[in-house]
Amino acid sequence: NVSAKPAGSANDAGYAMHEYSGVETTTPQIGTIQGDGGTADTDFATANITTTTTNALLVGIWASETGDRTVTYGSGWTQRINTTGHIHKTADKVVTATGDYNFSGSFTPNTNFGAAFVALKAKTL
Repeated sequence: NVSAKPAGSANDAGYAMHEYSGVETTTPQIGTIQGDGGTADTDFATANITTTTTNALLVGIWASETGDRTVTYGSGWTQRINTTGHIHKTADKVVTATGDYNFSGSFTPNTNFGAAFVALKAKTL
């Protein structure tokens, strides 16, 4: 079982939590978390993360505090959470080859937003 309780008293916080199996537990992160944000935009694209291992797990989050939006993700991303109360959505993707990857997509209507993603190593067997 996993549980979490954030400290503090945020005015309007929203949280998403996922549990994945098969992820490296010692040093799971590949590269640096990449993000994007904007004002009155309709698309997003983070900088790339270069995966160094096969079967990496990419996990992204898109959020806005100005209203729910329909988000269309780039190729291969699958939406996992669509929280309309705090307006954050998560998506993930498994990539089987090393290379450069980003988190991108579009949304309607335009809004202020933030998006970020991380790449995680698969557990070595």
